[in-house]
Amino acid sequence: MEQNSIANVESTNPSPAFSFPNIPAPSQSAIDSMYITGSKVLGVIGVIGVGAMGYNHVRIYSELENAHLLAISDMVRGTLDSVSKEFNTVGYVDFDNILQLDDLEAVNICVPTVFHHDVVMSAIEAGKNVLVEKPIASKLDEAQEMIVAANDAGVLLATGHVERFNPA
Repeated sequence: MEQNSIANVESTNPSPAFSFPNIPAPSQSAIDSMYITGSKVLGVIGVIGVGAMGYNHVRIYSELENAHLLAISDMVRGTLDSVSKEFNTVGYVDFDNILQLDDLEAVNICVPTVFHHDVVMSAIEAGKNVLVEKPIASKLDEAQEMIVAANDAGVLLATGHVERFNPA
């Protein structure tokens, strides 16, 4: 059976090459949700934080045929209005409004690092898969809490490393 995958992983829970203390391996349901059956659809996506890096994520999602950019959010009204108009998408000042959208499958979080923990935890609690820009959190204990919460909720949590050599 051929499967299209977002990540190049086995369909069974792999043994990690390394592990972190007190952080469980991903659940089977989280691993299974990385696979897309049928069409090559990335899914219905929202972007939280559409400043410099978030703008680039919105631009790319809007160009992909296999993704549907449902909504965006930013605290700066001028930025939000400009980006939502340019990419013809719904914009919210309060990111919680995006998390309440039933059709939303995943959120891409591009807010400043000090806000990663709070926004990611809200997304996980809302049952959304999460891609968060690097670094995952500003404190190790926050990162660990986010990983455990995502595993417990059965959602994906991934960190974007597009600029992996940028020391941000």
